[in-house]
Amino acid sequence: MANSSDLILVTGSTGNRGNATARQLLTHGFRVRAMTHQPHSPRAALLAAAGAEVLYGTLDDPALLYNALDGVRGVFAVQDSRDWDSEREEGRGKRIAYLAKEQGVEQYIYSSVAAAPDDANIPHFVVKGRIEQTIRDLSFDSYSFLRGTFFMESLLDITMFPEVISGKLICPVKPEVKVQMISAEDVAKFALYAFNNPRVMNGVELDLAADEHTFDEMAQVLSTALKRKIEFSSMDVEEYCQLRGLSSTTLHNISRICEFWEMLGWDVDIGGLMLASRNFGIDIKTLNEWAHGVATKFGAPLKMNIPAQSSLHN
Repeated sequence: MANSSDLILVTGSTGNRGNATARQLLTHGFRVRAMTHQPHSPRAALLAAAGAEVLYGTLDDPALLYNALDGVRGVFAVQDSRDWDSEREEGRGKRIAYLAKEQGVEQYIYSSVAAAPDDANIPHFVVKGRIEQTIRDLSFDSYSFLRGTFFMESLLDITMFPEVISGKLICPVKPEVKVQMISAEDVAKFALYAFNNPRVMNGVELDLAADEHTFDEMAQVLSTALKRKIEFSSMDVEEYCQLRGLSSTTLHNISRICEFWEMLGWDVDIGGLMLASRNFGIDIKTLNEWAHGVATKFGAPLKMNIPAQSSLHN
């Protein structure tokens, strides 16, 4: 269990996964250094009020990272990859891992993406695989990979689905395609367990999913929970990227991910994960449970003003 020397650095602490993990750690007695490029945001203020040391930092600045890593026992590393720049993402992911090893960090948890077949050749996935290999090679005392699928929080991310405000969920995926998903809150539960049990979780590379739905079904679940009509609308990838004003690089990445979802998709044993997780005191939520939890927390009908940070899959 946590003790007074357990200082954990959480990157991306004002994004969904980082924020949820920081809150879980604080609630269970860990000292948290919450690194963010938005130290004056509402989420950062709430973390500070809960006892976190909020620190400005970016994964692009080695000096800031070196300072952030000073004296920490463990790292929860998550990156905002919405710019779809694989080269930049790889540099950021490896930079913090190298510096953490240099600073004597004992435990390293990387929030990655659920494994795809090697022949899927999705740049957004491949780069995370290269970061994972670097972390393995650094031989931390304990390392874990928590690999998310599609994040439930993304459905209410108005930077990703801006039309959800007016009752539409637009996505370049065929209506019949099912996508596995997990909530950021549940990833945080696994991170907490890992920091409490570094030996047990050393070398664990865990794909995470708690539910599976088509986007039309997702819209129906949101409609019921939030007490407002939300309809799904499928769209061609090129038309979608044109609507969003996205670059050709982003178009390529989104096209590859959508093709993966439609032809293969993640294949996490959801039932098995749920059963195994309960043995460790972790209950993972279905989409329906998550959506009703959001409605209860913020009130229904929900005002679509929840700050979020995500990408198309995680």
